Amino acid sequence: MTDLAFRIDSRAALTAPAVWSGRILSGVIGGFLAIEGLTRLLAGRALVPPSEAAPVLAPAVQTGLGAALILGAVLLAPRPTRLVGAVLLSLCIAGLLGAELRAPAPSPSHILFWAYVGLLTWAGSALSRLR
Repeated sequence: MTDLAFRIDSRAALTAPAVWSGRILSGVIGGFLAIEGLTRLLAGRALVPPSEAAPVLAPAVQTGLGAALILGAVLLAPRPTRLVGAVLLSLCIAGLLGAELRAPAPSPSHILFWAYVGLLTWAGSALSRLR
């Protein structure tokens, strides 16, 4: 009987930091993507003049992507809608990744950045659901 109680207590001791790590990770990623969405939503044109190597999205696509990023970040915050927010943000990140791949000479660091953001989004969502 005491062995079972010890296993339950040790699991609770391990999951509490993991859950808080997931919440913090989701909050940081959600905040970053909300700011990214806000800049894409408010900037009808590129903030920086486009160069030949940088992919340029149409202003309507930028606005829609910005709105979707903000909506995904808002849905990522509360626990009941975290899965829907993670899926929506994954779709947005896939679109941003596709835009980076359309560049004439895509930089591996730009491609890996969005891949890492997607992985961190799902890691935060998965960790915060542990119980």
